[in-house]
Amino acid sequence: MRLRFRLTSRRVMVMVAVVGTGLGLGLWGMRMTRWARDCRTRAVWYASLGRYLMAEADEYRIAIEGGKSVHPDAKNFPRYVARERARGLRLLRLAVKYEHAARHPWLPVAPDPE
Repeated sequence: MRLRFRLTSRRVMVMVAVVGTGLGLGLWGMRMTRWARDCRTRAVWYASLGRYLMAEADEYRIAIEGGKSVHPDAKNFPRYVARERARGLRLLRLAVKYEHAARHPWLPVAPDPE
């Protein structure tokens, strides 16, 4: 018994559609994987920098409260504390945003604030 497969134009169109869809989904998956990796890298960078700035703000605060600072610009430390804390919180928010983008790479990401 011999099976015969006819290659009609309809079957060719279906095969082309199936192959094209498979290739498109494969490329989309690779692009999403790369975007998720980049977002995770940004999240780690922003989190580490944000933690560093928060620690620096705490050091300024401790120097103010202790009154032991011999720094010539010690009177400006409260302003530095507020600025470094604000910068640290902004970077930690960016880290959370990019961690979410890494977990859900198909969702749009809002632009970073300047």
